Amino acid sequence: MSSPHRFANGALAGLAFALVVLSASTTHAYDYIEHTYFTDRACLEAQTRLGAHIQEGDTSNETLARYLALALACPEKWDKPYCDDGYKQLESGLNRLEAPPHQSGDLAASLGDYAALPDHMSKYGPIRGLSRIGADGLTYEAWLWLTGEPDDAGGVIGDVAEDACETDNLVPWNRVEHDISTFLTRTDEKDDLEAIPTDLLSPVVRAPIPQGPTDPAGAYSFDNPHYLDLVLRNHSHFGDQAFSSWLGFHSAAVSVGKKTCEDVIDFDDDQLDDLADDMAGFDEIEWDELSKEERAKQGCAVMREAIRRRLVEWHARADKKLVAPVDKLLTEMKESPDEAGLLLDRVAVATTSLVMEGTGLHYLQDGLAGGHMRTIRSKEELGEVRYDHHADNRDGVVALFQTRTGEYPFVAFGDQYMLGPVQVDKAVDCNWDDLSAPKTPPELVSTCLIQHQRGLLVATSTASLVDWALGGTLYDAPNEPKTLARTSCPQDGSLEAFVCRTLPARPTLVAGQNDSSGQVVGRMHHGSIPVPPPSFGYQALTFDLGVEATGAAAQYGLHLTLLSELDDRANWLTSHRMGLRSTIGDAQLNQFILDYSYGFHWRWSARFLIDARTEYFAGLRGLDSDVAFFTGLAPQVSMTALPEGWTKLPLEFSLGYRLPLVFYGTDASFFGENFVGGHWIMIGLGLAYM
Repeated sequence: MSSPHRFANGALAGLAFALVVLSASTTHAYDYIEHTYFTDRACLEAQTRLGAHIQEGDTSNETLARYLALALACPEKWDKPYCDDGYKQLESGLNRLEAPPHQSGDLAASLGDYAALPDHMSKYGPIRGLSRIGADGLTYEAWLWLTGEPDDAGGVIGDVAEDACETDNLVPWNRVEHDISTFLTRTDEKDDLEAIPTDLLSPVVRAPIPQGPTDPAGAYSFDNPHYLDLVLRNHSHFGDQAFSSWLGFHSAAVSVGKKTCEDVIDFDDDQLDDLADDMAGFDEIEWDELSKEERAKQGCAVMREAIRRRLVEWHARADKKLVAPVDKLLTEMKESPDEAGLLLDRVAVATTSLVMEGTGLHYLQDGLAGGHMRTIRSKEELGEVRYDHHADNRDGVVALFQTRTGEYPFVAFGDQYMLGPVQVDKAVDCNWDDLSAPKTPPELVSTCLIQHQRGLLVATSTASLVDWALGGTLYDAPNEPKTLARTSCPQDGSLEAFVCRTLPARPTLVAGQNDSSGQVVGRMHHGSIPVPPPSFGYQALTFDLGVEATGAAAQYGLHLTLLSELDDRANWLTSHRMGLRSTIGDAQLNQFILDYSYGFHWRWSARFLIDARTEYFAGLRGLDSDVAFFTGLAPQVSMTALPEGWTKLPLEFSLGYRLPLVFYGTDASFFGENFVGGHWIMIGLGLAYM
């Protein structure tokens, strides 16, 4: 076997190995299941508190509308384990299923999915006035669910979310719920959060934390090829920027929630056509023939009808305790639907703004993950980032959580550890006043630290949801600095007091990072949504080796490739490729070629592409005898692996087939006897910069 042929066989093995490498683990704060579970649990807590608030007399349309928006996005009942048999068991009113999840194997999306998806997508729109969230994102997906017939969440979102529960066997759901409810009850009784005693913060008094379920990062690379692109640019999930990102999304959610539907709707005619497809009375509208104003008016009518239909279903299906605060209202809506237009309009707006609030919770939770507090995020050194991130998530860091009522130190762990196995057999109420390091077994200390962090995750997420539902309670708070004494929040047990004493007033810090003894202000400032990542693309400079199938010649080439995304999630790419080749062999195959091609690329996984291109070439042949000019086209198919993010060298590997068709040659005129210029196996190795 010739050397080029041996190299081709080796390249096949190399590409197979590269594909395995491309399924390695990645860097994020909490795993998908942790984000989605803690958010949905916070959603239940927010509903419970807001429901009591409504029953106590707050019957404003704004509060009622936001409660009903939560009703559609939160799980309807908590009568099953969150995950069981590899499937998420709880259902919400976003998308209906033809059969329960354990029978259909389908996914019912919920608010928790909103919070988990920022690791997997970067577009959340469209909403008028919010240019940074994209025009074809999560808001559009949510309304497709709400207006559609019963079906799985579907698409990339469904593929990613369905994988989250496939490792649920490690999760002690009853113990997790015990920890959360214990924390919330204890802090409500004290009307304050808790600071862990100093002697229990030491690393020598606790046992290692057992690992829980982990994200199937390899599967995610195939379910959502855009996944790694976002990992390489996820600095908005770390440290100060995570806090800033939450402020931005929360601010957007509160602001959008105060608009009318026609002020908010920003769907184009194609999107509205899709939304109205399953809506009787709207499916015949020619949306592209309507004026912008009429399109907004009719689009809002579609949204109101979808909301009405879903609320009727929720009224009949949901937990009666959740229905009770709005039971009379929904009964009246069913009896007199024509009179409910204003309320339905407000619920449609609240449902839209809730996409922003749910997305923001991702960053609020990221800010409480140990691995995201002091890790220095750098795309160029992703391996080192992973190392620091994973170590702090596993071992924990002493963190200083600052609210408007004081500073509360705790030990922050990270992803894969919030839903792990139990360390002590019996559920405990970790009253910190009764614990001391010398007398407390290390396993109990670790159990209590996890209980505290689980509760804090739910409490802060709940407070953010409640603040959104109340229209933003802290934007008009006094702006003068407050000391760390408890002087900034009311002590009356109100929802406003709960929000004030629970939401962070600044980024959570690792002890010693910054001086934490300074002053904070009571006012929450409006924030800015983080800058979205740029369109995915890369440039590659590649050395090619071509082996003719008969072994008659070897071909060497050098090519520059410029790729850019074709769709919003970069599942499809297009490219321009140019370069030169030189073939050494018999007289006919002895060639010098210049070529240009335009190609399409489908991303099978995050860094593995299937390529198809048509090349135009022109060159000279017969260089050792009578020189002849020739030109033609060469269809090509190939596979390309791009291991950037797993290797420090930005490499590209490719293996493909090229079929040059010579249309004209000065030595053979048109379509001569050498019309097929050989069958070439092409192997490429190069540098790819993204």
